Amino acid sequence: QVDLTNSFVGTWPVKDFPIKLSESPAYVGGTIDRHFPVYAEDNDYVYGELLNLPNSEIARLRDDDVI
Repeated sequence: QVDLTNSFVGTWPVKDFPIKLSESPAYVGGTIDRHFPVYAEDNDYVYGELLNLPNSEIARLRDDDVI
């Protein structure tokens, strides 16, 4: 069991992966020391960094309850 923290629910116990891989280890919750995300927590990264939308477009999508 691994205890992951989250900004919304606090600490939450999650089962760890049953096997360990020496060359490509897996971590519960994603990258090391990253908590599990809350709904829409990574929107700025996805829409801004990955999709390269301008801040004005992201704000418009928020205002229109799209994201």
